[in-house]
Amino acid sequence: MKKGTKIFFFTTGIIIFLVLVYSFGFDKILFYIDKTGYYFIPICGVWLVVYILNAYAWQLIIDNNSCSFTKLIAVSISSFAINYITPFVNLGGEPYRVLAVKEDIGLNKAVSSTLLYNMLHILSHLFLWIISIVLILYFYNLDSASFILLLISFIVILLIMLIFFIAHKKGVFKWLITISDKKLLTGLHKLLLKNKEKLEIIDKEIIFLFNEKQSVFWLALFIEFVSRVIMSFEFYFILNSIDINISVLDAIAINAVSSLIQNILFFMPMGLGAREGSLYLIMESLGLTPMLGIYVSVINRIREFFWIFIGLLLIQITGKRKYTINEIMDVNND
Repeated sequence: MKKGTKIFFFTTGIIIFLVLVYSFGFDKILFYIDKTGYYFIPICGVWLVVYILNAYAWQLIIDNNSCSFTKLIAVSISSFAINYITPFVNLGGEPYRVLAVKEDIGLNKAVSSTLLYNMLHILSHLFLWIISIVLILYFYNLDSASFILLLISFIVILLIMLIFFIAHKKGVFKWLITISDKKLLTGLHKLLLKNKEKLEIIDKEIIFLFNEKQSVFWLALFIEFVSRVIMSFEFYFILNSIDINISVLDAIAINAVSSLIQNILFFMPMGLGAREGSLYLIMESLGLTPMLGIYVSVINRIREFFWIFIGLLLIQITGKRKYTINEIMDVNND
């Protein structure tokens, strides 16, 4: 990645990060870290495991030794940090992934692997929601309205999953060209046709992985799903830090429902408002004090600040050559 591009991502990210921290309040951050105590370490540590698994799933998709695993971890952390602070999902994080690894694996492979990883990332979320809905319907006592709502959500998510698998099997861009050939999508259709030759090359790699290397596809998807489940332990540790004992199943339910609502309201930077509201409702439905949802959302936010800061620093040390773990931990600029 060119130095100017790195400086742009880093500088823009730091400015937005500082604005967010200032708006949130530095004193407030220190107060809640102190209140959480030593539990703040596993709360943040959970996400290190998640990012390592994310990088491993991406490495399986790339299937190329030209890019080191430690670099993929650094790029993964940085890309998610950028996504946290941009108002639309993947507005900056996914292009950053492509730019960060294109010199190692080539532009086409960088684009196709990033696109396919992103789709697997979404699919793993869909699987989490599906399995969580089944568990909630089976283990929790729900009123009729909640039961019907979850059942409808189950059917809708299954249909979305079907669309994803069709797109993977036939080629994502080929599928997009077909469905965009409508009056309301003429702009998108023309743009896709203009870049058809390049997009066909990327599609071939996507189709090859899905149809010819299904074991890799399903392994990467499974790893992503496991990372989703591990995320749930953040809620387990947060509530245990204030002596609220919940089960792992409760933590998974909280993670699944809150993430579903936040993804519906994806256009809000860092899920402002959506997270607080969703957690408030979830705590109430679990028979806990609803205001606990506000506390959980605050700790979530502080954990995000921590990893955003780490991710932005890693932008500065992710260059052409491979980095060792020691170099990454030193966080030295180029």
